[in-house]
Amino acid sequence: MADLQQTSIEKHLARLVAVGLTSPIALARDIASVDTLTKVQGLLVSELNVLTNAAIHGCSFGVLQEILKTGHLPASIIKEEYHRGYLDVEPIIDVIGNHTDARNALRKGYAHFSEAPNEYHGYAENHALLQAESNALIKIFGLNPTSYQDYQLAIHLVDSTAMDQEITSTAEFLVKRGFTEEQIDVAKDFALNLKGFCIGLKPEVFLHAKYSEVASDGRAPRLKVPKEGIPLELISGIQPMGEAERMLVRQIKML
Repeated sequence: MADLQQTSIEKHLARLVAVGLTSPIALARDIASVDTLTKVQGLLVSELNVLTNAAIHGCSFGVLQEILKTGHLPASIIKEEYHRGYLDVEPIIDVIGNHTDARNALRKGYAHFSEAPNEYHGYAENHALLQAESNALIKIFGLNPTSYQDYQLAIHLVDSTAMDQEITSTAEFLVKRGFTEEQIDVAKDFALNLKGFCIGLKPEVFLHAKYSEVASDGRAPRLKVPKEGIPLELISGIQPMGEAERMLVRQIKML
């Protein structure tokens, strides 16, 4: 917030891009061990093979930062009870029957691969898009990344399904915090250039994390993951979905 009051939004965005997108070499060297960096480099792919995955998770650049830092795919950091400790996924393995805990579903024959895996990849791609855009806005506007309410505010600015009232309410909230309409528009345009990442998860992930099917309110399937997250060994690939993300991947591969 203070940065935006003292300088232009363009300069602030330039710093964000420099730190978050165009300086992966410095980022990786600062936060990743040699072993983790090597493993992540091996997972970076131009396209996921949907037939080798049990599920796909769509995420922002910030998640890739955490993977480099910890060697694990983290769960959601949002404090709201439904999100805390969970990872939204698009399952390519269909769980047959009422088996909400699918850790042993493959072993017992209660699961099989979906007949339309590319459709689920599309769902994950859309989730990655929203995560990338909203998380960029959370950083730019100094919102709380652990607050579901702040996450929704950011989503309203970029989600094509948001109602006019939601968009107007978010803009009014940001204006009250000292941002101009022009700054909000520039930030939104910047965020809309981000597409995020799709992360493929191996079938063994069901042996590591508890799976929940779609809830009655329509919320997405998800995994209840251990506190440390999902280890790199259960990730089959990391696909960049936009040009900014592909640029980042190219530079990380060159390390």
